[in-house]
Amino acid sequence: MKSNASPRPQFETDENHSYFIVRLPVHSGIRKNDDQVSDHVAEKRVEDETVQVIDNKTGKFTKQMAQQDANQVSDQVWALLDVLSSGPLGAAVAMKKLNLKHRTYFRKIFLRPALDLGLIEMSQPDSPRSPSQEYGLSASGRNLIRNR
Repeated sequence: MKSNASPRPQFETDENHSYFIVRLPVHSGIRKNDDQVSDHVAEKRVEDETVQVIDNKTGKFTKQMAQQDANQVSDQVWALLDVLSSGPLGAAVAMKKLNLKHRTYFRKIFLRPALDLGLIEMSQPDSPRSPSQEYGLSASGRNLIRNR
């Protein structure tokens, strides 16, 4: 970035260091494309199809929304999302509602893909094996269900 005179990256975190955001401001010489860059707003699409919008005048993160393609979500993940739409559940209760008996299968085919796509989140991310762990819809998961 330094070699092409791009602005320096900006880093942000909270006091507990539970997250961080890296902002890569748009170079002033970038070719303007109406779909991607306006005078002061840059949009970046990342691998999981999340759109991040940064206001380059204020340097503030202004919007983030999941644009998950419904075709990327398996039937099993859809079933899990439907079960969790009524509220967070523990793995055993979710498995019972899905009529599943094998925990490994549930974890591999239902739980892990939904977590990897960011559609669900753990109530205790620092203790993934906690007996009281529950799984609930993330904002992306709620948006995906709402836009189905």
